[in-house]
Amino acid sequence: METVLKDELVKKILSLAPMDRIEIVDKVMDGFISNDEYNFDSVWAEESERRVDAVHEGTIQMIPANEVFSKINNLK
Repeated sequence: METVLKDELVKKILSLAPMDRIEIVDKVMDGFISNDEYNFDSVWAEESERRVDAVHEGTIQMIPANEVFSKINNLK
């Protein structure tokens, strides 16, 4: 791919909202690792259980989603 085209692509991606950039990164990363090599579902299931346990134990505090997404959208 030509350097100019790559630079234009990067510039366009960086101009997007943070959540749109995250979606693009996620799709690109899917191209590098197949589900056969790394089972994302089981890893996320384990992480979810760990986080639920931590909330129940009071070792972490939950943050409302609207606060999280507001912070993400203000990163730009």
